[in-house]
Amino acid sequence: ALDVDSSTEVQGFTITGGYANEFVTDNHGGGMYNAGGSPTVINCTFVGNYALLAGGAMSNEWGLNGLGSSPTIVNCVFSGNSAEYGGGMYNTDGTVMVANCTFSGNTTYEASGGGMYNWLSSPTLTDCTFSENWGSVWAYDNEGGGGMCNDASNPTLTDCTFNANWGALVG
Repeated sequence: ALDVDSSTEVQGFTITGGYANEFVTDNHGGGMYNAGGSPTVINCTFVGNYALLAGGAMSNEWGLNGLGSSPTIVNCVFSGNSAEYGGGMYNTDGTVMVANCTFSGNTTYEASGGGMYNWLSSPTLTDCTFSENWGSVWAYDNEGGGGMCNDASNPTLTDCTFNANWGALVG
């Protein structure tokens, strides 16, 4: 979703098998890549997606318009996705709103934020559940965060639950 506004709505889809594995250009957002876009995503399931670098299921970041992404994500499930940063979701330079969503069984390899990774971002999460996410981290990088990793970020969480998330030191 490049530079789309909030009038763009994605509703009721299952997004699975996404594979962003290019070494240089296409390595973010295995399931959905929002670059400067702010779509509304409702009742969707992101399962089994992969990104080589960031946002196995979804990546929200700045676009060609110079603006960060500010999608609204409601009643969605992020399960069994993987990436180096943010197995379930990766957010940078935007104000993402997430409500009534579940992040479970997402993983990172060599980095952080199994469920969600936030970098220079201020997401707002309400009534979300993070369970059984895995964030592995190299010994030189002390971020971790099985459920969520916040790097230079200021998220607002209301009535969110974190249960059985794991961060492990490797290397």
